[in-house]
Amino acid sequence: MTLFDFILRLLLSSFLGFLIGLERQITGHTIGVKTNVLVCLGTTMFILYPLSINSNDTVRMGAQIVTGVGFLGSGIIFKNEIGIRGINTAATIWCTAAIGILSGSGNHNYAIIATIILTLSNILLQFLSRKIKVFNFFDDSENYYQISFTCLEKDEFNFRAGILKKIKSKDFLLIDLKGDQINEEKIQIKATLFSKGKKDNLLESFVRELGLEEGVSDIGWKLLENL
Repeated sequence: MTLFDFILRLLLSSFLGFLIGLERQITGHTIGVKTNVLVCLGTTMFILYPLSINSNDTVRMGAQIVTGVGFLGSGIIFKNEIGIRGINTAATIWCTAAIGILSGSGNHNYAIIATIILTLSNILLQFLSRKIKVFNFFDDSENYYQISFTCLEKDEFNFRAGILKKIKSKDFLLIDLKGDQINEEKIQIKATLFSKGKKDNLLESFVRELGLEEGVSDIGWKLLENL
């Protein structure tokens, strides 16, 4: 293997990892360009090592990479009171490592095709998963909502406390609650909520109640596509 071939494989691996990470970052995932480039580049270098010392033991090296990336992916998956998150990102990292192996072993065309399929799969499947109706008796879909309204700054604490109290009785879980200063007197409060199953009507009722409070204006809610 020549030095030119060595550099070419590393550059191709970095570029393909960048494309995969770019899609993840654009769609709002925390694991984006940097991590995917490093994973893809790292696996390529591991594959290139036996080739650089005139060894053909790339199969065993690839098997070790699969195990190592599996441990890396397990660190991305975590469970909280909402549920399990990070599985799709961990699976993407695993696929990125496989593309790095293809690139490092000199299968450039296969690596490029795999990158295109992986990127399109992440885009299209994310879109389809929102459109496909799940025919279950119980609706266990995960939904995120955001409520926003404007109030006087001096009333901010009372409204925050009121939201926390009401949410507990509305089958919602509070994810985030923050205030943004609009001017010297007014502040905009935004609350991000989570629910199991669609609760649009329940949320509409909650917002209607909140809108009756004195000093509240510009109130509304929306369903969040990505958190």
